Amino acid sequence: MLEAFYNYMKPFILFAITGVIGAFSPLRDTIIVLNIAFATNIAMGVIADFHVNKAKFNMKKFWEAFLHITLFILFIFIVNETTTRMGDLASGRLCVKWTTYIVVTGYLINILRNAHDTWPNNATISFLYMIVSTEVVTKIKDMIGIKKETVTPFDK
Repeated sequence: MLEAFYNYMKPFILFAITGVIGAFSPLRDTIIVLNIAFATNIAMGVIADFHVNKAKFNMKKFWEAFLHITLFILFIFIVNETTTRMGDLASGRLCVKWTTYIVVTGYLINILRNAHDTWPNNATISFLYMIVSTEVVTKIKDMIGIKKETVTPFDK
């Protein structure tokens, strides 16, 4: 009975899988880049947790990160499909590129933060982390003597 159902449903399943692969095909390079950043972020996070916090692998944190990357990929897919179907392919590709750059930059900052926490005496990692994070602005302000004295609406 189950085998007969499977044989009946097999063409529909293959059709659905082929459709999904076809829809994501133009975004192949983007998805590869996001997955490399995701995997590196997870690996560095596990290493930092193990060495710095003496913690084991946390499945909850992994699933949260997995949901984030899934959301990013779905967002990129929706933007790409919408702009393609509306005839604005160039703007869609630009939006997909910038979204990818922003997400990968976030991953890069987190990877370097975890690396910095794991190896705090490594000058190269510390320098790279300072450059890609906002710490460079704080360091420059400290070096030239600018102190924050006024309160802005963003400080609340």
